[in-house]
Amino acid sequence: MILIVTALTGYCKGFVRYVITMLGTVAAVLVAFLIANMSAENVYNKYFKTQLITSLENAAEQTDLSKLVSNELKNEGVDIDLSDEEIKNVLSGAGTLAENTEKLLVSKGTDLDTAQQKGEELSEYIHSVMPQKLSEKLEGNKLGKSLSKAVKFTTEQIDEAVKALSEGGRTGAEYLEKNIFRPIALTFIRLCVFMTVYVLMEIVIRLILRLSGVFTRMAGLTAANRFAGMALGLCKGGLYLVLIAFMVCTVINATENKLPKFNSAVFENTYLFSYFFDILYK
Repeated sequence: MILIVTALTGYCKGFVRYVITMLGTVAAVLVAFLIANMSAENVYNKYFKTQLITSLENAAEQTDLSKLVSNELKNEGVDIDLSDEEIKNVLSGAGTLAENTEKLLVSKGTDLDTAQQKGEELSEYIHSVMPQKLSEKLEGNKLGKSLSKAVKFTTEQIDEAVKALSEGGRTGAEYLEKNIFRPIALTFIRLCVFMTVYVLMEIVIRLILRLSGVFTRMAGLTAANRFAGMALGLCKGGLYLVLIAFMVCTVINATENKLPKFNSAVFENTYLFSYFFDILYK
């Protein structure tokens, strides 16, 4: 559809006119790209950062990791009374969650193999539950809720997040904001700013060309001029497809291909667009 529209537009305008409008489009893309990259950080810090940290802090304070650890160990059959300080050391210790749990259980008289098994089981449980718990607590914040669906925690990130959360809700929230949510938020903001600036620039450029009377002073269109314009229109349509594919790939890579209705499988099933997508994706 994009190729058909741009080809017909090129045929109607002719080669020379279409060259001028195409140069305007290139200028709009470059300006939008520069402004998006320069302003995304400021937009995020001014309008989203504080709100997101507050929501993450509230979610962190409602997610009782110590209770999760204590209950899970009991479910695993560990019949040992552990103090709050000992559980905090498991969460905030220098090693991984599995290693810290293993050391604690061994110090309490548990044999090494059992302690190692319980440590790994606890680690797997926290790794699967913590992101889900945070997502549930972010229900009231649209940005946080949307981002929580898109983020994918690595094992190392969860271990570091657990350590940060054990130091308090604010510390945990700041870690999550900086290392997990911020990169994805900036990607979306860049794309939104890019699209907004691009559309505005296209409108402004077209108004300038129309008011300047550049097109009205041009000679009539010949057949050769029209068909050359059509060929150029096909090229412009291809550039649009590449640009859209690039933005789609940026979102999919940033969200680790996790979005249910915006993933690689959806776009690979399209006909012409899939060729551009496959080239640019990862």
